[in-house]
Amino acid sequence: MCYVIELTTYVDKKADAKAIYGPYDETEATATFHQKMGGAMKNANYASELLVVVSETGGIIKDEYWKRPVEENAEKEG
Repeated sequence: MCYVIELTTYVDKKADAKAIYGPYDETEATATFHQKMGGAMKNANYASELLVVVSETGGIIKDEYWKRPVEENAEKEG
C-alpha cells in the first residue's frame, strides 16, 4: 500500500494546504500524484506544489516539487 502526501502554497497568500491520500496500490498512487501535479500547474492560484508517494513503511517511491515562475511584471509591481 502507498500514500500520496500533498503540500500546496497559494499565490493569494491563503493558508497552505496539507493532505494525505490513500491507501492506494502503487499504480493508483502514481496516477493520483500525476493528476494532482497537473491540476496544480493548471491552477493560476497555486504558487507551489510538493507531492510525495510513500510506501506504508515510509519509503519514498516518488517525489516532486514544482514552483510557479514569477512573472517579470509582477516582480516590478511589488
